[in-house]
Amino acid sequence: MNFVFVDASRKLWGTEQAFLELARGCASAGHGVIAVVRADSEMAVAMRQVPGIQLRETRFRGGEDPRAFRKVLQAVRTLHADWLVAAHGKHHWPLLFASLFTGTPLAAFRHLTYIRSRVTRYWMPRLAKRYFVVSEFARQRLINDGVPARCLHIVHNPIDMRRFHPSAAARATLRRELCIADDVVLAGFVGRHTTGKGVAPLRQAMIEVMQERAGTAMLWLGEGAELAATRAVVDAVGQAARHHFIPWCDDTAAVYPALDLLVCPSEEEETFGRVVAEAQACGVPVIARDRGGLPEAMIAGETGLLWRGDAPHDLADLIGRLIDDSPRRQAMAAAAPASAARFSTDLVVNKFIAQLTTSTADRARPIPGRVR
Repeated sequence: MNFVFVDASRKLWGTEQAFLELARGCASAGHGVIAVVRADSEMAVAMRQVPGIQLRETRFRGGEDPRAFRKVLQAVRTLHADWLVAAHGKHHWPLLFASLFTGTPLAAFRHLTYIRSRVTRYWMPRLAKRYFVVSEFARQRLINDGVPARCLHIVHNPIDMRRFHPSAAARATLRRELCIADDVVLAGFVGRHTTGKGVAPLRQAMIEVMQERAGTAMLWLGEGAELAATRAVVDAVGQAARHHFIPWCDDTAAVYPALDLLVCPSEEEETFGRVVAEAQACGVPVIARDRGGLPEAMIAGETGLLWRGDAPHDLADLIGRLIDDSPRRQAMAAAAPASAARFSTDLVVNKFIAQLTTSTADRARPIPGRVR
């Protein structure tokens, strides 16, 4: 198949990483891929490094930018595209019009569960040839909002298992750089350092954990509005030397293996939980909030624990129990990669292609003047 992937994001956050990995996986599997992305964005920089993807950079001015629209039409004509693929809702309507004009069906991904516009909520899942969500949680939430179940198809976020895997060398390297002894139990947080990601209860929980356990440390990977507050709080209690702060980096696969457990305490309803799956792929047990799609990204009791509730003390108790139980933690670490393999890029791409293949027989007929 031939695909035109379209995204105007400036940053490379969770949704964009899933989009990038899906495009990479399609190209790696031998499918034709052109990506139309925002010029000089983090997405464009990442796409340039991917073999097999033809990159078209353009200036996006909103989802309806006519210059970007022309780039999309040119890409469809150049590649004789079988599908248009969109990751963000702001592109769904413009690309639906491109789909109708060219006769190229639209595969629209919905990574958020709330659709503000009633018109979009009613019509887009019905008009797009394929409307994808990334978890059963997201699917059920949209069904509850009135979207027909028959219109919703699940394709999880793909994880590159060749990149994310246990690595003794990566573990030793990062711990050496941070001066963390191998026998120190290192917990970690990976993501935007914001209220919505649950950093406030996590820092309180870790202060409590560290007060009772000398051989523990905390690694914070990411930046955001709450970072200064976290630094100030841990400094005020005299724990600053045991908290390690690293600015966001794209090579998270070099960070996860250094951890002994990952904590994902998001207050937001995450639709999937990409960091939870990535950490498990690297052999790291996880503690995740029992909210949204996070439980689907792990196997509770086998590869990690679920935090039910809101009290930082309860989270501290959960973290402490896993730190204190080394055999259980090691068993979870051993089981984690197999759990993450459910979301391997190869499996997800195969499922994505299978979902599209069932649609080719009944795709909409092109209108006269189609771009081919």
